[in-house]
Amino acid sequence: MRASLIDAVSKVRAIVVKHNIQLVIVDSIGKARGGNPNDPEETLKLFNALRKIGAPSLIIDHMSKASLATPDGGTRCRSARFTRTTLRG
Repeated sequence: MRASLIDAVSKVRAIVVKHNIQLVIVDSIGKARGGNPNDPEETLKLFNALRKIGAPSLIIDHMSKASLATPDGGTRCRSARFTRTTLRG
């Protein structure tokens, strides 16, 4: 998908309904959100779009090394609840 999820919510919802999709995986939150990554309003728009889709979602965010040093993973998702799991390999 080339558009943000916010812009494509109707199309995605139609696919979810048509194929009875039980889980939507978003990789990555930055591309799905679009807009300014530091604007909390953009993040709220993304989560509102996910609610409109009507299926549970797993959202993956790729974090910079600098953001790994902060307890909350940076500022991009402060307006939403999230669980941070860091995988190192």
